[in-house]
Amino acid sequence: MKKYLSIALCATMILGTLSGCTTKKPAPGTSSTPETSTKIDLSVKPELKMLMPYVPFDPKADSTAIYLEEATGYKVQYDMLPSEDSQTKLNAIIASKTEYDIIVLAKPDFDNTVETGAYMDLDSLIPTYASDLQSKTEKGLWTNVTIDGKIKGVPEGLASENYGLTYRVRMDLLKKAGIETMPSTPDELYTALKAVKDQLKIIPLTSSYAVIPEIASAFGMYNKFNLVDNKIVYQAEVAGAKDYVTFMNKLFKDGLLDNEYAQNTGEVMREKFFTSKAAIYQMAWWNEPTATNTIKEKAPTAEVAYLPGLKDANGVSGLPMGRGVNRISVIPKASKNKEHALNYMNIKVGEEIFKKSVMGEENVHYKALGDGKFEPILPKFFDDKNNSHYFLTGSDTKAYSDFWAQTRVKKDPILFQEFTAIQDTASKSTYHYDPTTYMQPNKQYSESIGKVNKLVEDAFKQFITGTKPMTEWDAFIAELNATGLTDLNKIVNDWWTAEGANLADSMIKK
Repeated sequence: MKKYLSIALCATMILGTLSGCTTKKPAPGTSSTPETSTKIDLSVKPELKMLMPYVPFDPKADSTAIYLEEATGYKVQYDMLPSEDSQTKLNAIIASKTEYDIIVLAKPDFDNTVETGAYMDLDSLIPTYASDLQSKTEKGLWTNVTIDGKIKGVPEGLASENYGLTYRVRMDLLKKAGIETMPSTPDELYTALKAVKDQLKIIPLTSSYAVIPEIASAFGMYNKFNLVDNKIVYQAEVAGAKDYVTFMNKLFKDGLLDNEYAQNTGEVMREKFFTSKAAIYQMAWWNEPTATNTIKEKAPTAEVAYLPGLKDANGVSGLPMGRGVNRISVIPKASKNKEHALNYMNIKVGEEIFKKSVMGEENVHYKALGDGKFEPILPKFFDDKNNSHYFLTGSDTKAYSDFWAQTRVKKDPILFQEFTAIQDTASKSTYHYDPTTYMQPNKQYSESIGKVNKLVEDAFKQFITGTKPMTEWDAFIAELNATGLTDLNKIVNDWWTAEGANLADSMIKK
């Protein structure tokens, strides 16, 4: 984090009173002006007023809210944005300077409103009142909320880093076609798909996405934006992008990729796979356990596995891994309790309170299995803790990822089994993160990225199906640049020049 505050906390706690008044060493890119904070009695806790996203339940009656009030000593009034047209309501609240102490925003809402200037700069407050929250939040996430050198909110990361959409393989069908091992390179995949087509007369691979990550792996195209030699490169301009499209076009021309590829829907693809009319199809782990149960019902002898990231000529494979901000908690300038708001958020990430707020009580809501493993006690866990994530205002990033994977995913044994199998398969590749998931809000970027992504999705499918010949590739790149990619490349690379030194070492995970 460019503005990550490596500041020594100097505070004195006397009779519950916290004061900070010494000069602090500024973090890179922050003001060198000494910051001071007025003496605040944190033992006298005011009622805090929070504005939250809409949910179809009463937050104050939830068991997590009740526990947090007891554990933190803060009584909280929860107000919600409406279920429809919430942006209009949020804009009205900001314009009227309605007094809230904390507003919890989805990232797009933060991006759309931070320029109003309604949110407090937290640089001088966080080291004093939220140092635990600062250190327990994954460092790069702070970059998302640091605008012009000022921290404008507290980021909450995605619940867990996990590989979600994957390609499920009927290994029993591949073996029936004479393929005994899972393909690991483009050539091996081509051979396997051709054997399925020739021997079994079924669809070898059904899909609907322009980019299949497991195949794109072999061509160095991992994300929308990729870090290549310390430069951010858009997927269509990665060196192997044209070769990827050419390979996919060969699969389509040779009848190895579903001839309904461009029109497929999820339901259609599932039906083809479940009825043994296709050997490989795309799925998400959250479709479990329905998918496994259906396979067992319709093809009891089916042997199911997952397609790995294919290796390139150097034996290297890589897959995209999602990461970034889920929600952002801001403190409006209208708040009279800014120190208490941060203190409340900081108390909530204390080890014991955080664990109990998100997982509940041991031997009531979950069992500890040792070695950092847990399992939920059902149905008690979901009866009481199903909504616990709603009350996060920042989190212990690593701990929450572990808690989430060990409890919420275990609500069904088959779900957890397949989730684990998918993660194990994906983990054999190097994970690549899209660097722009850390980027601050940028209006021009937001206006252009949708158009550029849509043009790529459509053009890739046209190249793959042959409706656009590969001879038009250079013209496509020119059109892409004219549509906004030239501007996007400048935006993201200017940003990376400023931020990259602090983020580069966290862009891949082996």
